[in-house]
Amino acid sequence: MRTFQFNLRVGWLLLPALLLTSAPLSAQDPERQSYVRVIAAHFQVAESEAHILLEDRISPEELPVLLLLARETGIAPTAILAYRRGGGTWMAVARRFDMSPARFHVELSPEAAGPRLERAARLFRDTPSQQWAGLDFSDEEVIGLIHVKVLERYFQLPAARIIEARDEAGSWIAVPTRLGRP
Repeated sequence: MRTFQFNLRVGWLLLPALLLTSAPLSAQDPERQSYVRVIAAHFQVAESEAHILLEDRISPEELPVLLLLARETGIAPTAILAYRRGGGTWMAVARRFDMSPARFHVELSPEAAGPRLERAARLFRDTPSQQWAGLDFSDEEVIGLIHVKVLERYFQLPAARIIEARDEAGSWIAVPTRLGRP
């Protein structure tokens, strides 16, 4: 009986923490909720589906990469995640599913690209488009290029403004809030 009382007390102490961690992401972080709403809307998936993918231990900033690869290749997001968890970079995953880096192209001057995407912008600018399939980008560049592509289309703003908002906000997740929408 004494053990039960101890466990019951501990349980009551832990209950708020358990409720907080099991609360939907939307209740935990309005900025993240706004970000997921924008990404889900762009890819025409339910917000709940996007949240389920995030529960699968994917970084929120990788969500648009996953959804773009799934849409462009016709491969289920869970299959793409399984391959990614096997240790592959996003470029390796894209190549594995026959997606060319040309699909990551965003019209962007190296000057406007900022330090995160300057190399990628220069590679696109300096490489003939017929050779873009051979380009190789880091995970950070793939994530950045896809965010710029998605967010400039969603917000109908120039890529340079999207990058500026990212630099001001400190993360891709904060960009929708920084832009004052949705």
